Amino acid sequence: MPLIREALVPGILVVFGIIYYFSVHDLPKHSTVFPYFLMIVMPVLIVLIFVQENREMSARGENTSAPKTFTADFKAPAVVFAGSIGYLLLFFFAGFLAAATIYVFSITVYFGTKPVKSAIISVAFTVALYVVFGKIFLVDL
Repeated sequence: MPLIREALVPGILVVFGIIYYFSVHDLPKHSTVFPYFLMIVMPVLIVLIFVQENREMSARGENTSAPKTFTADFKAPAVVFAGSIGYLLLFFFAGFLAAATIYVFSITVYFGTKPVKSAIISVAFTVALYVVFGKIFLVDL
């Protein structure tokens, strides 16, 4: 049963990837190189993560069919989901730089990174994304 739960998020990503593919397949070929690259790499990574998790669970001697508590399984994804909703709202009102910095900072602090280190990570990550996508790929952020 835990392996089924481990497949939930990757399964959702695959579904979104399929929807994304049908959303971009009519675009000019030069503008779909990066999306197609991601659509190939992401499923491969999902399978590799899933296999690695299965091996680690077996090596630890965990019963892959033993149920876990609801709170342990869904608290972190629920926090990330709620944070993502907050990010989208903040993105609409404050823009990419503020929303992304606050979101990354909040999530990294929630998962146990110290606030100073989280601040450095969030600013560096946001600036890197802005430079790569906003300046190099000319994506309107």
